[in-house]
Amino acid sequence: MSGGRKQVIEQRLMRRIVDGLAGWATYYQACNSQAHYDEGVFYEAIFAIAKGRGFTVIRQAMLARDVGQQGAPWALDFVIHRPAGRGSKHASLIFVEVKYLRGQRQTQDLRYLEADIVKLRPLKAAELECAAQIAACGAPSKFLLIIGRGDELDRFDKHKSKKNPRVLKMLRAARTMPTQKLVYRARASTYLASAHRWEVLAIGSPNWPK
Repeated sequence: MSGGRKQVIEQRLMRRIVDGLAGWATYYQACNSQAHYDEGVFYEAIFAIAKGRGFTVIRQAMLARDVGQQGAPWALDFVIHRPAGRGSKHASLIFVEVKYLRGQRQTQDLRYLEADIVKLRPLKAAELECAAQIAACGAPSKFLLIIGRGDELDRFDKHKSKKNPRVLKMLRAARTMPTQKLVYRARASTYLASAHRWEVLAIGSPNWPK
């Protein structure tokens, strides 16, 4: 399969998800002014966008357990895939971890983002329970999908991090740099009791701190 064309298809889908989520967040807020927000609130919209573009979506894809392994198995938020020949000449495979950032505990938020990077960066398709289902889809593209209100994300502008400075730098760059390869962002404003600005970021693995 053509790696370049495969990646273009995957990147276009992530761009579509980012744009769609920004608009969906304003719709959801209009319908639920007192709603509690977390990652799960956005799962259905992510699923619907990817499925509507012809992809198969696996939510909470479980890591295959080793014999004798103890503890709860780790799950990947989304595996999005499509084999070659089903609406495209090229297979696609995307691993996505979703984070809703409230900006109230910046140190904790950055620690969680770093933990996602650490567990997602080395992950291979063969290590998931759905490995047989996605075996023909090639190597995965990997993205952090970050959602938050603009005023809450603005709190990271003044935050100083001793433990996770590179993750903080990644987040700031994704929000502010005019053009950055494999970083997609969308903003949508809404007005209820006061003005709010929703922001959605997708940050591809080449932009993650080493």
